[in-house]
Amino acid sequence: MEVEFDELQRVIRDSKLVKLVIAKDAFLDARLDLEQMNINGATLFRGLDGLGRKVQDVLNSVESYLRERDGVGTLVQSEHIL
Repeated sequence: MEVEFDELQRVIRDSKLVKLVIAKDAFLDARLDLEQMNINGATLFRGLDGLGRKVQDVLNSVESYLRERDGVGTLVQSEHIL
Protein backbone atom coordinates (compact mmCIF):
# COMPACT_ATOMS: atom_id res chain seq x y z
CA MET A 1 0.00 0.00 0.00
CA GLU A 2 1.50 3.30 -1.06
CA VAL A 3 0.58 6.40 0.97
CA GLU A 4 1.42 10.08 0.87
CA PHE A 5 3.58 11.65 3.57
CA ASP A 6 0.67 13.35 5.38
CA GLU A 7 -1.23 10.07 5.51
CA LEU A 8 1.90 8.30 6.76
CA GLN A 9 2.27 10.82 9.58
CA ARG A 10 -1.35 10.19 10.62
CA VAL A 11 -0.92 6.42 10.55
CA ILE A 12 2.24 6.60 12.65
CA ARG A 13 0.62 8.96 15.14
CA ASP A 14 -2.50 6.79 15.49
CA SER A 15 -0.79 3.38 15.60
CA LYS A 16 1.36 1.54 18.09
CA LEU A 17 3.17 -0.50 15.47
CA VAL A 18 3.86 0.43 11.87
CA LYS A 19 5.74 -1.58 9.27
CA LEU A 20 7.30 0.47 6.49
CA VAL A 21 8.19 -1.36 3.30
CA ILE A 22 10.73 0.50 1.22
CA ALA A 23 10.76 -0.15 -2.51
CA LYS A 24 13.92 -1.85 -3.72
CA ASP A 25 14.82 1.07 -5.99
CA ALA A 26 14.52 3.53 -3.06
CA PHE A 27 16.38 1.41 -0.50
CA LEU A 28 19.89 2.76 -1.15
CA ASP A 29 18.74 6.38 -0.94
CA ALA A 30 16.86 5.66 2.29
CA ARG A 31 19.90 3.88 3.73
CA LEU A 32 22.18 6.81 2.81
CA ASP A 33 19.73 9.30 4.35
CA LEU A 34 19.71 7.30 7.59
CA GLU A 35 23.52 7.11 7.55
CA GLN A 36 23.73 10.90 7.18
CA MET A 37 21.55 11.17 10.30
CA ASN A 38 23.96 8.77 12.08
CA ILE A 39 21.36 6.01 12.20
CA ASN A 40 23.17 2.76 11.42
CA GLY A 41 24.05 -0.64 12.87
CA ALA A 42 26.83 0.77 15.04
CA THR A 43 24.60 3.38 16.69
CA LEU A 44 21.52 1.18 17.06
CA PHE A 45 23.38 -1.87 18.40
CA ARG A 46 26.25 -1.00 20.75
CA GLY A 47 29.32 -3.17 21.14
CA LEU A 48 30.70 -5.82 18.84
CA ASP A 49 27.31 -6.63 17.34
CA GLY A 50 26.88 -3.05 16.15
CA LEU A 51 30.44 -2.89 14.89
CA GLY A 52 29.90 -6.12 12.94
CA ARG A 53 26.71 -4.76 11.41
CA LYS A 54 28.46 -1.53 10.42
CA VAL A 55 31.36 -3.42 8.80
CA GLN A 56 28.88 -5.62 6.93
CA ASP A 57 27.01 -2.52 5.71
CA VAL A 58 30.23 -0.93 4.43
CA LEU A 59 31.28 -4.13 2.65
CA ASN A 60 27.83 -4.47 1.08
CA SER A 61 28.01 -0.85 -0.11
CA VAL A 62 31.42 -1.40 -1.68
CA GLU A 63 30.18 -4.60 -3.30
CA SER A 64 27.12 -2.85 -4.75
CA TYR A 65 29.24 -0.01 -6.08
CA LEU A 66 31.71 -2.39 -7.75
CA ARG A 67 28.93 -4.54 -9.20
CA GLU A 68 27.25 -1.49 -10.74
CA ARG A 69 30.53 -0.03 -11.95
CA ASP A 70 32.05 -3.02 -13.68
CA GLY A 71 30.14 -6.19 -12.93
CA VAL A 72 32.42 -7.55 -10.19
CA GLY A 73 30.93 -10.59 -8.43
CA THR A 74 30.18 -11.05 -4.75
CA LEU A 75 32.87 -10.02 -2.28
CA VAL A 76 31.02 -10.93 0.91
CA GLN A 77 29.24 -14.13 1.77
CA SER A 78 26.97 -13.90 4.80
CA GLU A 79 24.30 -16.26 6.02
CA HIS A 80 23.16 -14.37 9.11
CA ILE A 81 22.31 -10.75 8.37
CA LEU A 82 19.33 -9.58 10.37
